[in-house]
Amino acid sequence: MKRSMKQIVSMALALVMTLSMLVTVFTVDSAALSYSGSSSYQSGKYYTRLTQVNLTGNQRTDIVAVAESQIGYREGNNSSQISGTYNGTADYTEYGRWYGLQSLWCAMYVSWCAAVAGVSTNVVPKHSYTVSGLNFFKNQGRAYSRAQVAAGHYTPQRGDIVYFKYSRNNNPTNHVGIVTGYSNGTLHTVEGNTSSSTYSSNGGVVAPHTYSISNTNIVYICNPAYSGSGSVTVQSNTVTVPDSFKNWVFDATYYADNNPDLKAAFGYDEAKLFKHFCEGGVYEGRAGSALFDVKHYLNQNADIKKAFGNDYVAAFNHFIGGGSRELERKFSATLDSIRGLIFDSYVYFARYSDLQKAYGLHDGALFEHFMTCGLAEGRTASPYFDVNWYLNKNSDLKRAFGTNYWAAFKHFLGSGNDSQHKASVVVDTHYYTANNPDLAGYSTMASVRHYKEHGAKEGRRASAEFNASFYYSNNTDIQSSYTLETACLHYLAHGLPEGRAGSDDSLLSGACSYLGANFKAKISFASAGKNLTVLDQGDTVSVVTADPSSAQAQNWNFIRQSDGSYKIKNMKNGYLLTIALGTAAASTVTLQSDQNSSSQRWFIYKYKGEFVIRPAVSADVVLDVTSGSTASNAKIQGYRVNYSAAQCFTITKTR
Repeated sequence: MKRSMKQIVSMALALVMTLSMLVTVFTVDSAALSYSGSSSYQSGKYYTRLTQVNLTGNQRTDIVAVAESQIGYREGNNSSQISGTYNGTADYTEYGRWYGLQSLWCAMYVSWCAAVAGVSTNVVPKHSYTVSGLNFFKNQGRAYSRAQVAAGHYTPQRGDIVYFKYSRNNNPTNHVGIVTGYSNGTLHTVEGNTSSSTYSSNGGVVAPHTYSISNTNIVYICNPAYSGSGSVTVQSNTVTVPDSFKNWVFDATYYADNNPDLKAAFGYDEAKLFKHFCEGGVYEGRAGSALFDVKHYLNQNADIKKAFGNDYVAAFNHFIGGGSRELERKFSATLDSIRGLIFDSYVYFARYSDLQKAYGLHDGALFEHFMTCGLAEGRTASPYFDVNWYLNKNSDLKRAFGTNYWAAFKHFLGSGNDSQHKASVVVDTHYYTANNPDLAGYSTMASVRHYKEHGAKEGRRASAEFNASFYYSNNTDIQSSYTLETACLHYLAHGLPEGRAGSDDSLLSGACSYLGANFKAKISFASAGKNLTVLDQGDTVSVVTADPSSAQAQNWNFIRQSDGSYKIKNMKNGYLLTIALGTAAASTVTLQSDQNSSSQRWFIYKYKGEFVIRPAVSADVVLDVTSGSTASNAKIQGYRVNYSAAQCFTITKTR
């Protein structure tokens, strides 16, 4: 039988419509809702509403549909009152019965909704404790802070899980709900065990709520890995931290201890904590270390605040991109307060020739190098705190940290506030507090700060190795450019590398003076206005004082030796100044023929504009005028060093 073209077209259209209907029915029926509740629950209207939900296979849509079917459900007072129609206060619910725990039930409600909607526990965990649920999503990298959402780094989706923090305990979260929508900064939710003016004023209800994203009770919004719901676009929230900057901006222990939610989630796992810092912490404005706080950097630098508003990642990138070398910047409360204690640009510049070539005297660039490289390398940048000295001169720290200078520096930042250690060649906490009773009990940090801000200008001595009063008066060449307060800067920048004595205690162990290779001079006991001369007493030729004259006996030839010492020969008889050390306090000084002996070689040290003369044979005996006599013929002897006037001589070249 022939069919007309109209009939053929009609039949084809009918077939297409039938296939279309079959496909639609299959999609709707892809996961039929099936739930066997308690008899009490089945007797109530909320079970009826639940059975009317049609699951679509889009898990985002389905969990919201299940959650909204329960709006109005109220808790009961016992296990027979869980239909949802009682107005109880004892936390008895169908959701708790399903979970196996009749208790606070907001998280059990969310877990129940997910399970009934066919969502795997690998996607939304079955949990009764909100903290464990939040940690689950954090570990998957699917938790976004309120700050990230407010900044536009993540847009909440229907079906997301939202965690709240209220003040009833110290947990990072203590309430949870399901997001039903988000638009223009307004978040819509449905929550279990909440309050509603319609149903109850004391909680215990399933109810919808609306919040501004500025509401600080919102802490995290989590994006479960639902199936059948399409992709969710999330703006990248990762910052790049150059390796050289990591120590400066991130400290795993600090990050965990100052963020209880992260500590609960990751413990002290450095890799996980650093991942969070890079992928969320900076966006949220969290401080990664005591030395850099992006929120502080943004808010305490007016031009940066003006440029970037509340965009922490932009502020962080500004810091990495050059702000780190702008010395006037505020980096963190801690670093701002100690920068002057740990860094002086001129000391750092003067001590290291490689930095002089690379940076010149660019204060900011030098500081950036110190923070990104110098500290880790153990370089010295300040007379007040020197990480190299701190690590290597404190045996307990050396045992604990080996050669890890950053670990030693972190110890100073933390334990430096309650321990006593040698901070630098200039500041030794034990010495400083023992010799200054008003500072008893001061910690390392407090001692360093006190010496810099008060002790130096007061002329106090803070270590055995350095005495500002001695150093300043003993080095007249620095007095036009430095003060008693800043003498320590010269010592660290120049004096110590040059071998200058930092204190009278260390004078004789430091570098001796170079007065020339071979010269003639008079040696004078300046306090008495007398010259050293010879007294021939038969078998013994002594050295004594005499009124100045042109006599050859008052002229001496100084002959430089390879070790820096001098042989000192009298021009009258050609004999050498010689010491015979004895067991008594005083030692005999005579003139003897050259025996190539260490008792005939003398080291000369500049002291307060004059000279102290030490024999190579002893470390602590020097030339001395017996009893400090100012009369003529006072005998010259050797005596233990005490830096008295009797031990100070002038050397005046004659040619």
